[in-house]
Amino acid sequence: MSGIIGDNTGRGTGLIKAAGGGGKVLQVVQTVKTDTDTTTSSSYADISGLSRTITPTAASSKILICCSFAVANDGGLAIQCQRDVASGGYSTITGWSGDAAGSRHRSIPMGNYAYRYESFNSQYLDSPSYSLANVITYKFQWTQMGSGTLKLNLADNDADSSYHARGCSTITLMEIGA
Repeated sequence: MSGIIGDNTGRGTGLIKAAGGGGKVLQVVQTVKTDTDTTTSSSYADISGLSRTITPTAASSKILICCSFAVANDGGLAIQCQRDVASGGYSTITGWSGDAAGSRHRSIPMGNYAYRYESFNSQYLDSPSYSLANVITYKFQWTQMGSGTLKLNLADNDADSSYHARGCSTITLMEIGA
């Protein structure tokens, strides 16, 4: 058989089956942070304003986490994501970071660029254990690796000049049906 089978003809003859329910985007929520934040912490600390909640609408859904951060640093940077389900306490999503090795920081793929103003983007498909009506909260933490200051949404040189810019950072959560 050759040619093109239209969708209506294909379904009517049984040649094309209806798509299953899995893989559909059921909801999307987003946080956009436009103000700035800084830290000199040498241990993981919350990034102010970079958290988001989602309440899954179906059983066994996955959550696609998409993040974009505008970061400047003068030493080194590591970022991690933590999840809380139904106020049960935060835990680090270790599947979204490198393996533990000695005293090295585990970090989501963001880069480790010193003395730059960069936009870092990363995605992760999370499979949390939850019950319907549970609120799931995701938050991001950062740590300085070395000495210096980490800066969110502002360049390393933040002088008041048209030659310098400020950015924004986002977290987008998508519930993906099972």
